[in-house]
Amino acid sequence: MAKSLSTTYLRLQAERCQRLSRMCMDLGTARDLRLMAEEYLAEAALMEKSERHQDRSDDIKSAPRDGAVRQDNTMTHQDGPSAHMQQQSQQRNGPKGS
Repeated sequence: MAKSLSTTYLRLQAERCQRLSRMCMDLGTARDLRLMAEEYLAEAALMEKSERHQDRSDDIKSAPRDGAVRQDNTMTHQDGPSAHMQQQSQQRNGPKGS
């Protein structure tokens, strides 16, 4: 949550700089304000990209692995029907080749 507050803050600062640059009569200062606005927006975009990457990493870490069985004894989404049928067959008949 702290990151989203930071990105919001950075975007607001960028808007302020852009607004001030339009009102400023000194061309050098107006240019500097526009550059500052671009830097604020770039930093906000970088933080959002990093946050999305972190969210994906967390999703991957928490996803069940292939062949995993949940506590409610249902298949995971990676398992197909044939994998589940093989597991049931092995439980009934024992592993192949024994």
